Amino acid sequence: MSEENRGVREEQADGALLDDGVVVDDDAVGDAPGAAARDDDQPPPRRGFFRRHWSAALLIALPVVATAVAVTLYFTEYRSVAETNQSVVADVLKAAGDGTTALLTYSPASVEADTAHAKSLLTGQFLDYYSQFTANVIIPAAKKKEVETGAQVTRSGLVEIHPDKAVVLVFVNQTSSSAQRPEPANSASAVRVTVERQQGRWLISAFDPV
Repeated sequence: MSEENRGVREEQADGALLDDGVVVDDDAVGDAPGAAARDDDQPPPRRGFFRRHWSAALLIALPVVATAVAVTLYFTEYRSVAETNQSVVADVLKAAGDGTTALLTYSPASVEADTAHAKSLLTGQFLDYYSQFTANVIIPAAKKKEVETGAQVTRSGLVEIHPDKAVVLVFVNQTSSSAQRPEPANSASAVRVTVERQQGRWLISAFDPV
């Protein structure tokens, strides 16, 4: 073996062999400007490269996954109730319509029973409000002034629906009469009715004229 080849092999033996057969002298790395000696426990540069790129990819992927989950929950939890179970929608519309009719229908002879039936279709704070309103206003007016009202739902439409709550727009024709005005007066109105499901029943929790 020539002296030149022997010198090359000795230099390779003293160096660190990296990928693709590239030889780097350990002393040269230590003496390079700005280079710091690498501790034995420190991961090699290539591992850090992949770690940085994996972290960046993860940061990008997480919002995408979160958005996908939110969209999936929306379609499966809310939209599917309305689209795949039409019986639920029918129950909601019926509860809103029946409750509206009951709230707006009473006569002097049966006002206690009429309002009691209406209260059985309500829930929450609206039930409390209606109970007080009937005791203080409706029942006394029906008995003393012979106020009588009737209501008929002409049509209704679903505004929004969730597993345990829904909003319905109800259109209603109402007639009313009293001792002072015995001739029935007709009126048409629309009401935004909120219903909530409790123990398998849809009950009115809000009643807002539009």
